[in-house]
Amino acid sequence: MDEKRTRELDDIKTVLSNRSGIRLIWRIMSQCGTFESIFHADSGKMAYSSGKQDLGHWLQSEVIEADPNLYMKMMKANQKQED
Repeated sequence: MDEKRTRELDDIKTVLSNRSGIRLIWRIMSQCGTFESIFHADSGKMAYSSGKQDLGHWLQSEVIEADPNLYMKMMKANQKQED
């Protein structure tokens, strides 16, 4: 892995090292529709949702690549907020 990529993944770990960062990243992924269906009868709206969701999936994969345990921690923290 090159130095730039290592730095990018370290940045993600830093953001997720506290509760505020975990909440922020989860909120962004949720806003992107990462965990929802993008189906809509209007193809334009579905295309728009697909673009948003693609960003959410990218962010999700970045977090998992940086540290899968941080992703699990983020999921557990969100589950506690919903309970």
